[in-house]
Amino acid sequence: MSEQRFDPMTGKPINQNSSGQQPKADKNMALVFVLAGIAVVLLLAIILLGAYVCITLVGSVSSDKSLNQNTHVQATESEVAEPEPIVSEESETIENVVEDETAGEEEETKQENSANTKQIDPNSMYAFRIGEEQYQPPCKVSEFLDRGWRFFDENDGDVSIKPGDYDYSLLDYGGENKISLSVTVRNLDDELKSISDCYVTEVSLDKYFAVFSEEEITTHDGDIVLGKSTRDDVIAAFGEPDMSYDVDDKKFNLYEEKEDHKYVKYVSDKDGIIDEIIIGNDDLTE
Repeated sequence: MSEQRFDPMTGKPINQNSSGQQPKADKNMALVFVLAGIAVVLLLAIILLGAYVCITLVGSVSSDKSLNQNTHVQATESEVAEPEPIVSEESETIENVVEDETAGEEEETKQENSANTKQIDPNSMYAFRIGEEQYQPPCKVSEFLDRGWRFFDENDGDVSIKPGDYDYSLLDYGGENKISLSVTVRNLDDELKSISDCYVTEVSLDKYFAVFSEEEITTHDGDIVLGKSTRDDVIAAFGEPDMSYDVDDKKFNLYEEKEDHKYVKYVSDKDGIIDEIIIGNDDLTE
């Protein structure tokens, strides 16, 4: 049994634990330190874990970026250094055959056009030249169109002509050397035809239709020049006309072959200068 102790100042007994242990306040303080130590350890663990996770994520992102860069570089190199296509002998053979066929068709077209374009005698009474181009009726309207002529009235291109019938049109050659021709177009076939497939059977060459052109319009291989040559020049080239007559101040010299429906009229002004030439010919047998 333990001895009872008294406070010498007050004389009252001093209380003690029956077991002789430390007071409760000391125990609580020890518990606080233990919990604080545990918390510090946990905090350090969390910090270390977070650092590890961050390092892992950064490494993963860097790896992905490097992979993407490598992929882009490889793709670019692939585009730049794209291999040439392999052409087999079979494909080359097919291309050669196609080229040969195309060249053959072009040659056939040239021969066909050459066959359709009749040979023109420049000294013929029915031939005329504009610049370097030579013409002689009857010839298809398409021959003029193929050489750069066009319908003055675009609606004329939509016209169709019945067999044996005819129509009038004005053909125009634009650009710097503007010339216009008044033509009679006749369907000499047995079925309805577009005007482009019909024949020019009469041409009126008028110096006033070529006043803005530098191209000379000539006949008889250049001996007769429209707007310059005289009635006497025409007689020297073709002889005396079959008929001569006057209309107002114009004089007409007519050369014709009635049975073949062919004729030429040279019209001169009061000074004797040829200012119009009319050529008619619907004879396809030439």
